Amino acid sequence: LIAVVAIWSVWQLVPTYHYFKLSPDDRNGEAYDKSVPGWAPDPKRHLNLGLDLQGGIHLAMGVDVDRAVKAKVARRADEVAEHLKEKSVPFTSVVPDATGLRIAVTTPATADAEKATLDFYGEELYAPGSAPEGQILFAFKDQVLREFKGKAVEQAEKTIRNRVDKWGVTEPDIKRKANSQIQIQLPGFKDPQKAKELLGRTAQLEFKIADAVDHLFAAAGA
Repeated sequence: LIAVVAIWSVWQLVPTYHYFKLSPDDRNGEAYDKSVPGWAPDPKRHLNLGLDLQGGIHLAMGVDVDRAVKAKVARRADEVAEHLKEKSVPFTSVVPDATGLRIAVTTPATADAEKATLDFYGEELYAPGSAPEGQILFAFKDQVLREFKGKAVEQAEKTIRNRVDKWGVTEPDIKRKANSQIQIQLPGFKDPQKAKELLGRTAQLEFKIADAVDHLFAAAGA
């Protein structure tokens, strides 16, 4: 029985032997997969050393939740404008205010615009008042803002996990911390500058309307 257990243990360690036999740059690539014999266990079943044993990178990254909230305010302003059009409420503009955290509606029919907006978006928005004459200000409720910020951090964590998975880093430790921060530990990763560049890169998709005249000139030039 002891002999069988010993042989089985050595067999289980074959992927680990070939893993640490290679240089760190080749351990997570095709070279490692080819080095493991076909009769050995799955190459992915090798032992992993944590950050304390093999070194690596420890990062603490902050999520710009204020920027995420401002983007949400801008999108909601466009939606409010479309809603007022559907309700035939006249207005001059519906845009984020100077702070970017509230929606400013310029309209001669302030009462109608306030009622139409709150009837539809009342669960999210409220009118704090103190707006100039001929204008209404709408702000998100505190609970809604907390949800926006929480989702922004959650989305950032998912994005970081997806990027780390593409690198092939073994057993990364990614967790959310207080103050909208994300802690990242990458065992065996030796390039801190590359990690900062790839993890800190902004991932945001934006759609903008091109000027019709410029579009025609571009088409003619093409």
